[in-house]
Amino acid sequence: MDGGRSPGSAERRRAYRAAMRRHGLRDGQRVIAGGHTERSGTEAGRLLLAERDAGTPLPAAVLAGNDRSAMGLLMALTRAGWRCPATSPSSGRNRTTLLGGGAGEGANRAGSMV
Repeated sequence: MDGGRSPGSAERRRAYRAAMRRHGLRDGQRVIAGGHTERSGTEAGRLLLAERDAGTPLPAAVLAGNDRSAMGLLMALTRAGWRCPATSPSSGRNRTTLLGGGAGEGANRAGSMV
């Protein structure tokens, strides 16, 4: 899930795509447009669930643009009965207190995944 037009989002999308290509995962890459809000994450989760219901499996993992959108995604998936992260790991970028980390604690740890 990307951060839409937010500062740094275009750069992160390019880095993600480059990293996926570098590791031979070009076919597995996908970017879902969105923003840096819980609502955006929830909408992305609902999209993934609708696609699952149409026969497309959920992704093995999701890297969100920030913790707020990751939280929205987790809410949508858990409401649908998925056990996160056991079923489909999700990670944000900020490690805010929403997901149990303090601001600056392990700063940008998920960003190193890209």
